[in-house]
Amino acid sequence: MFHVKGFAWMLPLVLVWTAWFGLVAQAEDTAWQAIEDQIIYDPQAALQALSKVEKDHEPARVLFLRSQALLKMGLAKQAIGAAREAVGLDAGVSRYHTQYAKALLRRISSETMFAMTNTGRFLKALDKAIELDPKDPEPRLYKTLFLLNAPAIAGGSRAKAEAEAAKLAEVSEAYGLLAQLQFLRADKKSAEAQPLHERLVSLDPDNIAFAFGYAQYLRRAEQIDAALAFTENKLAAHPDAMRLVFARAVAQIHGERDLAAGIAGLQRYLRDQKPFAVGPPPANAWYWIGVAHQKAGQTKEAREAFEKTLAENPKHRAAAKRLAELNG
Repeated sequence: MFHVKGFAWMLPLVLVWTAWFGLVAQAEDTAWQAIEDQIIYDPQAALQALSKVEKDHEPARVLFLRSQALLKMGLAKQAIGAAREAVGLDAGVSRYHTQYAKALLRRISSETMFAMTNTGRFLKALDKAIELDPKDPEPRLYKTLFLLNAPAIAGGSRAKAEAEAAKLAEVSEAYGLLAQLQFLRADKKSAEAQPLHERLVSLDPDNIAFAFGYAQYLRRAEQIDAALAFTENKLAAHPDAMRLVFARAVAQIHGERDLAAGIAGLQRYLRDQKPFAVGPPPANAWYWIGVAHQKAGQTKEAREAFEKTLAENPKHRAAAKRLAELNG
């Protein structure tokens, strides 16, 4: 028997990376593209649009997109079924197998019994995706992270992960760097991550996720002025990038540079961040609002913010600890 706790954290990271690169193949026409765009921010509307597509019009593709929308909504069981049907209708498309693996991972990461009987299917789906499209880095990234974090009894191995990461780097430098960042995380060598973040940003200066990751790294490394300068520069080019708004606000609060501006930035994030967009959850924004009020000596406001944090995420330990301290 093995437990999934050791590699459960990889799911949100992988899903975020998928969104970073926009790995779903471009739609061949405007109608398909509109549905793919809807999946990002309004998966329920995408499902409604897919229900209107003729059943005999690329049914495997419809099921593939349906699985994406369902997974975005957190409906892993249904997403698995739709992806499995897509593979059954057209087993020659790499991304259908990758989507099946992603849907399986959602349950593998949270359900031990499901993991015990479906990890093999997960790996088989990734291997098939790689076989069909050796140049697609997405399934290799999934496999690298799994091998790095899964216990040996489930097939995990540092040596295997490093071998897969080497192949990944040959396919995509950016994906290879993302994998290397996770090796550093596993080894608790975050101090060595800065040049990797800098290289990612240089590879794609307009990639908001790369910029967000670097800003968060600088803030956690206590390089507050650098984090603020970097986010200000990026926001000048991308003023509506909510993840960068969040990163700047947290740096302002963390470094006590401008608590009021930090609170205002997080309130904007809570107001303007689209519900299904990739980014920190509302609980994290409320937490940092609470920290700002606490730093400012505003106990009542801090308590209210931490209570909202816990309402959003009852398992938020940092908020629970701070609230307990405030309540004496």
